[in-house]
Amino acid sequence: MQWWSFWIWQKEKKNYLQKLQGLTFDVSRCQKANLKMDRNSEVFKVIIRSKEEMIEFGFKVGSLLEKGDILLLKGDLGSGKTTFVRGITDKAFSPSFTLVNKYDFKNTKIYHLDFYRLEKPDYNLFMELEEIEDEIIIVEWPKFDLPIFKKATVLEFLVNKNQREVLISGKKSRDFYHVCFERRS
Repeated sequence: MQWWSFWIWQKEKKNYLQKLQGLTFDVSRCQKANLKMDRNSEVFKVIIRSKEEMIEFGFKVGSLLEKGDILLLKGDLGSGKTTFVRGITDKAFSPSFTLVNKYDFKNTKIYHLDFYRLEKPDYNLFMELEEIEDEIIIVEWPKFDLPIFKKATVLEFLVNKNQREVLISGKKSRDFYHVCFERRS
């Protein structure tokens, strides 16, 4: 995504950003996890203590997304996956029944998919994924091992008492982790 197209996308979210004014992360809750998902990827952990923080984290991650990025969101029902996407798009709702929600911005599209209800692979849907891989793709419940997912960033949402832990691994894990330390002006 060119810098100017991202700027236009962010400008559309101006009112949304105003809603988030005053929220800040406690950076002590962003840490490198002592885990390895595979030998090529570090795992980072972010602790989220409220719905508003989850939305803010989504917003910050969304500021780093570029065309061609793929996010795989794993976690139990109610763990914060759709709330996180709402932070990225400002208008997300769960695509559990529709399978795909498309969010159009001026210079990019975000495809939000949910494989929760898929019992078996839907090859037509998977072929469509390859056609849109130059856009931003976010997949909840990525049950199937697809070749396109090899270049993805994985966010695993865990419920731990009254908070959420998000484990981040894959392509942009370090970038998403470091966004915790950025302060909004």
